[in-house]
Amino acid sequence: MLVLLLLTAVQLPIAGSEPLGDRSGVVDQGVFGGLHLLASNQTSGSVQAPLTDLPDIAEVYTASWCEPCVVSEEAFQQVVASHSEEVVELQFHRAIGETQDPFGTLAGDERWEARYGAQSEALVGLKRAPPTIIINGEWMHPGIVPNGEDLVEDYTSSLAEPTRFEDATGASALEWQSSDGESGTVTWSVTLPSAGVEGVQFSSLLIAVEESAYFEEGSNGLGDYPHVVRDVVDLGSGSGGELAYTLPDEWDGEDISLVLIHQWSAPPPAVVIEDEGFLPAAGLALVAAAVGLALLERRSRD
Repeated sequence: MLVLLLLTAVQLPIAGSEPLGDRSGVVDQGVFGGLHLLASNQTSGSVQAPLTDLPDIAEVYTASWCEPCVVSEEAFQQVVASHSEEVVELQFHRAIGETQDPFGTLAGDERWEARYGAQSEALVGLKRAPPTIIINGEWMHPGIVPNGEDLVEDYTSSLAEPTRFEDATGASALEWQSSDGESGTVTWSVTLPSAGVEGVQFSSLLIAVEESAYFEEGSNGLGDYPHVVRDVVDLGSGSGGELAYTLPDEWDGEDISLVLIHQWSAPPPAVVIEDEGFLPAAGLALVAAAVGLALLERRSRD
């Protein structure tokens, strides 16, 4: 009885669902960037853009045996086809504990768990759950049961949502220099937003993506797997730098692209303590009653 009263007095937070999507993390977070260039068999390349012109980013958690993933991804492709802006897709294949899918990477799974694992587990009971689509790092769509009328409506709604830093000034840039089209130097930079960033943490990632990988043995029947993430490199929290980099081996063609994304995470909300104490009056009364019952029970035993 004491335990029941205490649980009634203290309300534990639970994962809440938005009308057409769920927040991607236990704190506000997101990604922006999406600059990309073909690196395989290329000796040089560069791209830059203002932050206001950067594409939308869709991160997909999938597996070559996952039949619901085909349903989810076909619905998302309908949305991409009618979306007025560019959408950069990053498909993370399952790696940890995997025996059937050849495309997963440990770096990809570790990054997914660190970024989205806690919220995914709260929503569906798994830290890495194929299929899951995350839009602009802010909105999570696990599984194929829609929150709205259908998946197309869900994904369309999330892509239409304004992102945290879509109006920020500044630019992002990515450059690849190589002598053989396999190993070279990556140079990157970003002008981080200066407004509304108190306490916000930023970091950047370099992601190697194979644009198309054919795997006939995939039991979901898709065959051709697009936008496969083959490597993830943490670039840290700075505003730029360069690194020596060797491209991952291609699965079946010279189509490895480099993608630069920038992550942000807001601090957790401050805990507000009301004037009358840590618990509201009703909670204090329940706790007092529970303590009183416990004392009476102890005295009766004495």
